[in-house]
Amino acid sequence: MSRRSEVTARLYRENASCVVEKGGVFYTSELFGIKPLMQFLRQDRRFFEGAAVADKVIGKAAAMLLADSGVQEVFGAVMSESAAAFLKSCGIPFGYCELVPMIENRTHTGMCPMEETVQGLQNPADAFAALEKTIARLMAGKNG
Repeated sequence: MSRRSEVTARLYRENASCVVEKGGVFYTSELFGIKPLMQFLRQDRRFFEGAAVADKVIGKAAAMLLADSGVQEVFGAVMSESAAAFLKSCGIPFGYCELVPMIENRTHTGMCPMEETVQGLQNPADAFAALEKTIARLMAGKNG
């Protein structure tokens, strides 16, 4: 079984939101959105180097974070067209169950703020800082 197949199988079997295989060790998360990716990257910006990742939702934000961190292959149960195009342009093997025009926000009234944050970005190295700013702004709005 390929690494991408194994993380994908675990994603569904364990009802996780994100599964990472790196060096034969599996990491799983039930956190939603890009939280699992950001959590790993805040500890180590190269956390995904050489890893295979399966996630319930891969938008361009997730794709850029993973590419910048050196991911080897990606699966998204749902993947945005911009994420697929970005991963393809980076030469990163990927797969998905459902390809969608965009990742929607939680209220289904528009684009996910994380996806929207990176739409104009091309360099994956710019994504982490831009997303941190958006997260801080959104959190300040919830607390204020």
